Amino acid sequence: MSYSQIITTMLTEELILQQTALLPEELKQAVLLYINFVVQQYQKQENIVITTSNTPTDRRGLFGVLKGKIWMADDFDAPLTEEFADYM
Repeated sequence: MSYSQIITTMLTEELILQQTALLPEELKQAVLLYINFVVQQYQKQENIVITTSNTPTDRRGLFGVLKGKIWMADDFDAPLTEEFADYM
């Protein structure tokens, strides 16, 4: 993203916040619902997921992202010991 794009994005976000701050609470809720709707439509159209860091990520890029970070014990599916009898 170029510097001018970053500035434009910041200005747009700032303007949105300023304009929203002027609205009564019930209209703020309506704006939030509309933003959620637009994000969902964008995700469907572009096959995009918005991550927790608010960055769009290609949905296909999420597969394998945790590879090597999660493991399962070799005896995962072994029969449980007697100490777990009350839970079975």
